[in-house]
Amino acid sequence: MGAESQWIRGRRARVESKVKPGDAELASAVSSALTVQIAEGWSPGHVKETQFIDKKRKRNLFEGIREGNVDPNDLDIDDLRAVEQLAHKYADTVAKAIQTKLRPPPVSGSVQDLMAGAKVFVDGNGLRIDMVPGSVTLVKNRNAADIMVADLANISRRTVLAAGLNGGVVASPDFLSSNGRIGAAIVFKRATSIARRVWMSPGFVRAHPVYASIVREACTRKGSKFRCVQNKLEFLNFMLRSGRQGRQSREVALVTAIEKSTDMFKSADYAFDAPAALICFGQVDVGASHTGLFSLGSQL
Repeated sequence: MGAESQWIRGRRARVESKVKPGDAELASAVSSALTVQIAEGWSPGHVKETQFIDKKRKRNLFEGIREGNVDPNDLDIDDLRAVEQLAHKYADTVAKAIQTKLRPPPVSGSVQDLMAGAKVFVDGNGLRIDMVPGSVTLVKNRNAADIMVADLANISRRTVLAAGLNGGVVASPDFLSSNGRIGAAIVFKRATSIARRVWMSPGFVRAHPVYASIVREACTRKGSKFRCVQNKLEFLNFMLRSGRQGRQSREVALVTAIEKSTDMFKSADYAFDAPAALICFGQVDVGASHTGLFSLGSQL
């Protein structure tokens, strides 16, 4: 565009230099005709570039005024109007940002989506739901549930394990009965979304039969990337193969506390006893959860 403008100015000067003094009307007519002729040769790209540069120029004027580097009294009326529009737009953007920061966090969309057609398990004796939304179905198996209703001050470890493996939601009774308007809900990240081979020692299965059942069901649930390995030798072969290939191990061994203290598993970062398994698998999605505090209970 600079070359075009320079050429036009130079051409106009050469034409006007050949016009006799006093023949201003002829000079003006020739100059205008030349400008139109050049303008008609511009492509849409030239026009677009011109508009872009003018828009950027006005934005720079606005920024200069806002930072105190440009005096608005030096601008013509057209530029002042453009700057005024930018100022209104800037003020609206800032106001909306402030309103967003001050607005209470809404109920997570993921939780609201689950409320429709969700399978619900009630965890704990004495807990009751006065008004169960008609869109949910009560189930007797926590492993099959999308939402588990519990006392959030003392969530059972079984519920934490099931929710963590399956990416479930643990909610207070009033959260469910109010359809998410009040109460609290804790959303867990789905541990089984990451491919893992899981081996449970016979000792672990005997000491924690309910945990073992929850893990087995999580491995077979639709969409799960966990695979239960029954044979210890097969599991160790997978471990050795991972080491030879130089990749991070995808194997997890669930063992008893005594087994974890032995030389075989003491330093193994892939081996977890029951409390460590809860921490490993029970990861909370803080951003998706809806208020409330909770702690791991001692119920077994």
